[in-house]
Amino acid sequence: MNSDTLRKYQAEAVGQIVRAVSEEKRRRALVSMPTGTGAARVLTEAALLIRRQSPSGAGIILFAAAHAEIKEQFDRLAEKACKSESPAETPYRAVTCDRLERYLKDASERIFMIVFDSAENTCGLPESLLSGRGDLILLAAANRPVPENSWFFNVPPVFSYAVRDAVYDGVLPSYEHPHMREAAFAGWCGRLLSRYGMKPAEPERGGAAALPDMVLRDGDRLVMAELKLYSGRSVSPARFDAAARRLGAAAEGANAVGLMMLLGELDRNAAAVFREKYGIYVWDVANLLFLTEALPEFRNSLEEISLFSLAGVSASKPLFWKEESPPAQASCRAPENKASALKQRLTRCPAGTENSTQYEEICLDIVKYLFSASFTRILKQLETRDGLFRFDTICSVKDNGGFWGLLQRHFNSHFIIFEYKNSSKPLQQNAVYTTEKYLFRAVSRNAAVLISRKGFSKNAQFAADGCLKEHGKLLLSINDDELLKMIDLRDSGEDPADFLLEKLEDILMTTGK
Repeated sequence: MNSDTLRKYQAEAVGQIVRAVSEEKRRRALVSMPTGTGAARVLTEAALLIRRQSPSGAGIILFAAAHAEIKEQFDRLAEKACKSESPAETPYRAVTCDRLERYLKDASERIFMIVFDSAENTCGLPESLLSGRGDLILLAAANRPVPENSWFFNVPPVFSYAVRDAVYDGVLPSYEHPHMREAAFAGWCGRLLSRYGMKPAEPERGGAAALPDMVLRDGDRLVMAELKLYSGRSVSPARFDAAARRLGAAAEGANAVGLMMLLGELDRNAAAVFREKYGIYVWDVANLLFLTEALPEFRNSLEEISLFSLAGVSASKPLFWKEESPPAQASCRAPENKASALKQRLTRCPAGTENSTQYEEICLDIVKYLFSASFTRILKQLETRDGLFRFDTICSVKDNGGFWGLLQRHFNSHFIIFEYKNSSKPLQQNAVYTTEKYLFRAVSRNAAVLISRKGFSKNAQFAADGCLKEHGKLLLSINDDELLKMIDLRDSGEDPADFLLEKLEDILMTTGK
């Protein structure tokens, strides 16, 4: 097992699967993990580890995927995990679920284990397919309750990883789970402080006073930290004065350092005032940016968590209780080249309606990669309350300048819709008119981006111009080539929204009356 490259919870999940199958002799093992937390990686590592511990003639592992992209993912994961040995030692084959029945009916095929990316993939498959294969091992993941017609119904998970835990750990972004933003900020603060040498400590629970959000150990010092998350950039000291007073009293009673971390900006002299008044240290968002100057991944995560744009915030050195320390050594895990992976996925996805779901998933991941720091929420397949409309993706825009500021000020659009069309030909005007129905100025939903393979046809652009001139609704077209260009811009440290701004300015300057 490549435990050095697995996250802590992934390594634990692999261990629980192996224990359940190898030691407890279970024939069906289920892990409960949210989408996006690496369930396929966990299942692959566990399956190969179990197979290596079994006799050489035990049979092959079948990785059964819902569609071709997940099948390719299983192939890549298994190939990477087996790169140090010959394929014969851990024989495997990745297939799509629509071909699984054929393999199970082939009596000559000795199958050791079937790994499903989702327990739902077994829904509707007859249990009779398993007859005569009593020793067959089945592994699967689930991110919601398992249906009654699944082979994994009533199978208790051997490992569970909650969405809140994933948000706290920074595995899932807060813009997809906005009601868990405080958990995201708490996890971020804990990881940052650990990079500066602090470790979680067990608090002493004497008395009835409420415990602070975090208690840490910094060498011989105890640190008691309170965290405050605000929706607006500017924060009045009066808003947390009472909390600062309580923290100061608690820290003094425990002979600890009191620290308040704010996702909001204070006046420059406010921290010194609180230091003198209550004996605590206060770090606002400007101080947090200073502490993350050598940690770009922390800066990016903070931008995603923040409800306001950090573009205009200047980093400022915080008051510290010790000589400033360099961040702890970074993880040995090699950084993923996300830009290259996204470009590869996009170019490999075939055009056509049969691959629409795959194209939509790829485009959504690209939108997140390009613009997540500019959005407070990113929701997919959201349906209006009357049930009339369903959006591929809708995002709420932070207060910002540039392209997003122009959307808010000029087009009265706090929200922006993204629609994805996997057509091999340029979009026609009916795609524009369908999306135009989603836009409604009164609810500040007045802009949409249609992402497609070839962009707008001449007639579609004519229709979009008409929507702009007659109703003030903005419909922008982005094609695959433009997506690839924006990925390169983001990868090189530039703002891809500037590309959208330039495109919008060209439209506005050349639109006739």
